[in-house]
Amino acid sequence: ISDKKEDENLSKKEQTILSCLPLHFKSYAQTQIKSTKFDFTWKINQSSKLFKVVNQLCSPVFLEKDHYQILIKFSHNKTNSKTAQFFMCTDKPFIGICTITLNSESPKSFFGRISNMTLLIEISEYELFYDMLTIYFEFEIFHKLKSNILHTNLSSTSSTLFSKDIKSLEDSILNELQSKNDESINFILGKEQYVVSKKLLCATNSSYFKNICQTHEAKIDMTNELTLDELENFKILLLIINGLKSVSDYLSSDMLKKIFTIADKYDVLTVKLTCEHYLIRHIKIINAMELIEFAFSFNANFLKTYLINFVKFHIKEITNTTNFQKLPQKNIAKLMEFIEKNETLIETSTSLFQE
Repeated sequence: ISDKKEDENLSKKEQTILSCLPLHFKSYAQTQIKSTKFDFTWKINQSSKLFKVVNQLCSPVFLEKDHYQILIKFSHNKTNSKTAQFFMCTDKPFIGICTITLNSESPKSFFGRISNMTLLIEISEYELFYDMLTIYFEFEIFHKLKSNILHTNLSSTSSTLFSKDIKSLEDSILNELQSKNDESINFILGKEQYVVSKKLLCATNSSYFKNICQTHEAKIDMTNELTLDELENFKILLLIINGLKSVSDYLSSDMLKKIFTIADKYDVLTVKLTCEHYLIRHIKIINAMELIEFAFSFNANFLKTYLINFVKFHIKEITNTTNFQKLPQKNIAKLMEFIEKNETLIETSTSLFQE
């Protein structure tokens, strides 16, 4: 993993190429709630006798700094049955959950805004009649919603970065497609032959193809230079250079990596960056580390930038994947260093309660 500054930033040439690609935006958001939990256990001896002689009972103060208490009041409902109502007494309202369990029975919960004299639950008085009544209260107070947001524009630069060089390149391709008599190179690939004009080959700005145009007159046999897989991928590369195919015709992750690899070998920057652009759409938790290794091995900075953002956003899930755990320790350390330096996540916080 390279940490040279020049390797981290896209060159002006790369930015210009990327500005020509279709706009595509990806956004990720993760929201979590910040809360405080506490509990209170209230034991009442001989409650069956006590509640026959009192109409209400207030608990001692718990969580003293916020002065919380529970008030039990007895009243008659519409059917004239006696019920016990549990109220919250506090001078500090909050939003949250209160769960009440009586003598290990099924818990009952209240959700929402809890302020002074909020009715938490209402039950029959007979549910309180024990020699020893134990009431367990569990509170969770919600404070804030915290969100991490990641916005990515897969075109990386604005349309204003279109340059005269790109315009002239498009014109040269158009002129070449209309011309029949310009000089060409005949690539022999096994039993097949692919004819590409020198003008189009030079327009790729590939040092390899420029050299071929200067040193070869008409034919070049590539059969023995390429493996069987490379042979098929080189054919695709020539079709793309000729304008008969485009990278968008090969949108599977595997094919994009193959085309990128052959374009990297023969220094066709436009095709490489276009493959990176489309590979970004394939990034998932399950394949993020595989793509990270691919991006770092080829120094694919555009792809690498978005992968680092993605890994930072999904760090907990990704560190549990097999691919992450198989990484050499030095690569993990370097990846974490890149992630720590990355500042693209936007953090927002929203209060859940206002006085």
